[in-house]
Amino acid sequence: MMNYSFLLLSVVVISIAHIVRVYRWSLFISVYDLPDSKNLFRSLAFGYFLNLILPFKLGDIVRAYLSGRKMKSGKSLGFSTVIIDRYFDILVVGGIFAVLIFAGSFGAENLQSLNFYIFLAIGLLCLSFLCFVFKSLLKKSLKIFSSIFNPNLEIKILKFSWALIQNFKDIARRISKSRLILSTLLMWGLYLASYFFFAGFLNKVGMDFSWKDMFITLFAKNSIQSGGYELVFFFKDSSIYYLSYVLSQFVVLFAFSFMKIPTKKTDLRTSECKINLLPHTNQDERLKFLEMYFSDKYKDYIKNYLRINQNILIVRDYSAGSNATTMLCVNDGGQFFRKYAFGSDGEKLYEQVLWIERFMDVLPLPKIIRQEKQDDFCYYDMPFESNAVSLFNYAHSMPIENTWKIIEGAFSALESSVYKTDTRKSDKTTIEKYVDSKVLKNIEKIMNAKYLKPLMKFDEILINGRGYKNL
Repeated sequence: MMNYSFLLLSVVVISIAHIVRVYRWSLFISVYDLPDSKNLFRSLAFGYFLNLILPFKLGDIVRAYLSGRKMKSGKSLGFSTVIIDRYFDILVVGGIFAVLIFAGSFGAENLQSLNFYIFLAIGLLCLSFLCFVFKSLLKKSLKIFSSIFNPNLEIKILKFSWALIQNFKDIARRISKSRLILSTLLMWGLYLASYFFFAGFLNKVGMDFSWKDMFITLFAKNSIQSGGYELVFFFKDSSIYYLSYVLSQFVVLFAFSFMKIPTKKTDLRTSECKINLLPHTNQDERLKFLEMYFSDKYKDYIKNYLRINQNILIVRDYSAGSNATTMLCVNDGGQFFRKYAFGSDGEKLYEQVLWIERFMDVLPLPKIIRQEKQDDFCYYDMPFESNAVSLFNYAHSMPIENTWKIIEGAFSALESSVYKTDTRKSDKTTIEKYVDSKVLKNIEKIMNAKYLKPLMKFDEILINGRGYKNL
């Protein structure tokens, strides 16, 4: 009677290896989202099954697409994390082939496959090094390339590139290196052990095969180009055992995707590891931010912007003429307004915070629910009132008399409560300084705005059918 213990053991061991792979994959995802293990197991099962049929590991595209559909940050995160996952696989496989070469454990017929993976691994390392050295040129090139497409494709290209760059950075900044290394070593150790047991089973059924033969066969250049199904013909009389070995893995992965797996609950409001890949929900604002990043001109701004905003979602930018930015935001605590500024403007914004706190009991001012002041930035958050209407929207939707009454009342309250007790100099120098910092700088911002700049070439512009002299 045939002893199938080695075959069963090989399936059990490689199934455990796949579990470790999902764990390692979740390390890349966990920076931005709470990994859904059921989704990852199901996506991995579909991807592996299609890799058996399709050439060039095209099943990984399906794996990335399916996993990304269920992620908070979308398909860009799915694709970028799968690329990172395969990046490490190629390095490990290239390293194993290099060891086999030095050990002399290969035949001349396998030399092409050995060289293929070794040079591919070396090529990836060299490419990574060049991308790091010439990162500024790379970002600018991606911006130029993406700009030749329509805005929808442009944002997809830039968002995917952004996700890939951030994932590589996260390996150094946020992901535990010890967990990454140990999970990689354990996973590949289990893969090799599974090949050892399966090769042992093949020997019992009369096929002279070692774990090294199994490894070289599975990762041969030809099997990558044509898909795993061709190996069925390679194993000939033992093909039924190979199919049992491969297909049983898919069954196990699918079984795991339907199991209720306990997940650690995380409070996204307090956890530093759960951030948004991009904080913007508005596509235009997201594109504007990505274009700014890939222009490589605003490094300090990007750094501080993400530092204070990456753990929230930005619903809408309400900024007007101020040098500070005001946004409607959302997190697990609900909606709120955030106002922030950098550099010297951050110092001025902090003066505003102190002013609000000083006159909170005198005027109907918004409550400050959060604030932070650092050397290079300042921000504060205000509650969002769902039944409130901005003055701009009110002024453009109600009779002018109603709007003027509100403005007049606000000025009257300021005059009686603040201006008489908080007088300032109004000499010529102070007024000119105010005009230069507030009026002229805002006019300059308007003239250089992306969508308004093309209008600057006209001497006169029409607004609601009325002609106005241009700026």
